[in-house]
Amino acid sequence: MRNTACLAVCAVLAVACSSSSSTKQTSTITGTVASATFASGAPSGVDAIDETGARTHVVVGPDGAFALTLAKAHVYRVVAITPRGEEPIVFPRAGGRLDTTFRLSSGAALVALGSVRHFDAAPKALSVVDDGQTQCESGSAGENDQGGGDCQDGKDAKTGGPCVDEGQGGSHADPAMPMAVPEKNPPNDVGGCEDGLNDGEQNDD
Repeated sequence: MRNTACLAVCAVLAVACSSSSSTKQTSTITGTVASATFASGAPSGVDAIDETGARTHVVVGPDGAFALTLAKAHVYRVVAITPRGEEPIVFPRAGGRLDTTFRLSSGAALVALGSVRHFDAAPKALSVVDDGQTQCESGSAGENDQGGGDCQDGKDAKTGGPCVDEGQGGSHADPAMPMAVPEKNPPNDVGGCEDGLNDGEQNDD
């Protein structure tokens, strides 16, 4: 009886642990810097800075490739580290807006920026992408969970999530300043790859 009870308890604990471990708290942002376009020299790294100022740094590979593993439930801006200092990676949006931030709401998302090129100033013709494609680790497509409200004291008035006040450092780039522009934009809110639904096995039927 004791062995049977013990096995039953172990089975329950195993299921509970398996369930909790399927909740992924991070997503991955990848890209490749086009080193030859950076007149000041090839970037040595790429940093993602969240709304608290915390940084995630990765070294750029010999081929220019980088991969950032970022915690969900934060707003990030991404910069290339060049010999001249930080250069913002910007995301062209509708209406000519040049966003420097995006919200990462989901774990288990894969966001591919593609080639990231340097510009001395915003070119006249920039590809405008509001709904960059996000893939999930399960292989399914992610979603653009837009629909936030005004940013007040670092929190979205509608969703309660973190945000960046334009009056406190801004979330838009100056079109007259140097910038790096990716081939593909992330959505302004990366979502749709939610907890426990990303192991692939649950999507077989």
